[in-house]
Amino acid sequence: EWRWLTTWLVWRRGAKTRQLEAFIALLNEDRQAAASP
Repeated sequence: EWRWLTTWLVWRRGAKTRQLEAFIALLNEDRQAAASP
């Protein structure tokens, strides 16, 4: 999932912000929902 990977790379580069944290949370929820049966 390139979106999550890109977000992770940006976070690793030190661009972490509250907005990015919220974005990551949304992606995590989306991934969990997709993984649920």
